[in-house]
Amino acid sequence: MIPYPTKSNIFFQAKDGINEWWLAGRFYNMRYPLKKVEISIDGSAYKQMTRDSVQNNWYKID
Repeated sequence: MIPYPTKSNIFFQAKDGINEWWLAGRFYNMRYPLKKVEISIDGSAYKQMTRDSVQNNWYKID
């Protein structure tokens, strides 16, 4: 994990239609663009979320 130099909170807005098999959303209130996003589903293993090719700051994971 790399520290992210910001004094304000980074927010996540979930996209409509998320369920236990699919998650998508966007991150905002950041100083710099995110290079990649990883999420821990079960508390141990991290999986990389995929950046949406059309909406650049939206990420998804199946």
